[in-house]
Amino acid sequence: MKTTPTNRTIALFALMALLFVVTGLHADDTPDLERFTGVKVGLNTAGDVKIESVTGEQNSGYNLCLFADFPAGGRLYYGSAIQVLRMRWSVHSDSLSYEESETLLDIGITMKAYIGKPDRGLVLRPGFKIGYGTMRRRGTLNGTNYLTLQAMLELMYLRPNATGFLIDAGVWSAPSGGDSEVDINVGPLAFIRIGMTF
Repeated sequence: MKTTPTNRTIALFALMALLFVVTGLHADDTPDLERFTGVKVGLNTAGDVKIESVTGEQNSGYNLCLFADFPAGGRLYYGSAIQVLRMRWSVHSDSLSYEESETLLDIGITMKAYIGKPDRGLVLRPGFKIGYGTMRRRGTLNGTNYLTLQAMLELMYLRPNATGFLIDAGVWSAPSGGDSEVDINVGPLAFIRIGMTF
């Protein structure tokens, strides 16, 4: 069976969710977790966009994220995240010609697990996000809405005063979306970001 971009996204999402669950179940000697808020900024790689079954290119673009995480018991966090991603689409065929740049607002809920101890400075946090994305009316398209999925792995360096720095990498995808007339799928897009917590 040929692996499609959507199948790859689901497989990566499932793998990250499994890592998250296994980590969360090992809650022996669980440290006292703190609330985290922070900001991350980075880049998405290029990938595919499919508009009405016509495959085109999503060029690389920026990725900005604000997040808040709260202890959920054991080694788990729940939280929320607001992201802005730059969409730069180029789709051309006999039946469709579309080339446009726009920002996509993605709001979602996150679940993360915790690997490490605060007194060691370095913390690893696998996690995933399920979100709702939207783009305003642009060109020939009406305002469009999306189901978004994201799997990520954060490496955090925590300082004694609870501030810290982080780098994270992962995969973002919109496997379902569009408007009442047009179906649009985006990704998967890999990303890497740096940021800080406070």
